[in-house]
Amino acid sequence: MELAAILERSIAVERRAGGLYRRFAAAPDARGGLRTVWLRLAAEEDEHAAALTLALATLDPAVGARSRVEGWDDALARAEEVLADGERVLAPSLDDQLALALDLERTEIDALRELLLALSDQAVETGTATSRHALELADVAARHSTDPRVRIREAMVRAHQRLT
Repeated sequence: MELAAILERSIAVERRAGGLYRRFAAAPDARGGLRTVWLRLAAEEDEHAAALTLALATLDPAVGARSRVEGWDDALARAEEVLADGERVLAPSLDDQLALALDLERTEIDALRELLLALSDQAVETGTATSRHALELADVAARHSTDPRVRIREAMVRAHQRLT
């Protein structure tokens, strides 16, 4: 896929993720600290989209059209699938919200963003912030859910963090 095209697709994914988290923050069961977590995650997704938008805006058009980034179609498709699942449900339960958010955290979209920023000569954040918010989300899931779907996803996020 051309670099410019994958940047555009990644920007759309980050914006959709931010919108989904804002929707979760507005849900009736998003009380106090949970609402704050959703809004913080939304703001982080907005920052990701802004960084990628800057990378696209400053990319030499000839380089963007000529350069190819291969091997990431499945990762983008998986993130888009998770987002579509979340967008389809009109009033997801808290367990559904947590499962969707944990699924989104388990996609490779953060690694792709860091690669795209590096290829675009933009400053690249380390995985520290990403790891922090994945673990924070796992903590929220542990506190607010006993649903086996959520708990297995929480365990998978924790296992992934220990392995990296």
